[in-house]
Amino acid sequence: MINYLIQGTVGGVVATIICIVFAEIIWKRIIVPWCEERVYKDSEIEGTWDGVVDGENGQTSDVVELRRAGHKVSGTIHVSGLRGGIYTFEGTFKNLILSVTYVAKDRTQLNRGSITLMLKENGAQLIGKCVHYDGHLMTIAAQEYTLRRRAGA
Repeated sequence: MINYLIQGTVGGVVATIICIVFAEIIWKRIIVPWCEERVYKDSEIEGTWDGVVDGENGQTSDVVELRRAGHKVSGTIHVSGLRGGIYTFEGTFKNLILSVTYVAKDRTQLNRGSITLMLKENGAQLIGKCVHYDGHLMTIAAQEYTLRRRAGA
């Protein structure tokens, strides 16, 4: 009698683990992204973009590498200049709006922020705002941000 109870309990635990693994790994990470990619009908924005940030201290140039899988986007931002660095970002692109959050790749830096841009000029530009925390000035600032699709990208 105890044997059947133990076998039933172990079988239930194993079945639960299999269901969780299926739901977490196979469903969320493989099946859902695959389906989203098949039904994706928005603009193709992946590739290399040249960015310009209009700030208090003039303009800063960026190079943005953008990847897309369905509506999810990710990539890197390479900022030039005195306060340059590399940042990673993730977010979404839906209905012509790109919305991402980014953090410094160097974990010793506190710089981070969010960017919201709208696709314009027949897909040639993303224009909007960047709100960020500047660890050097210890302040939060909002700035105009423009990305231009690199020719041939």
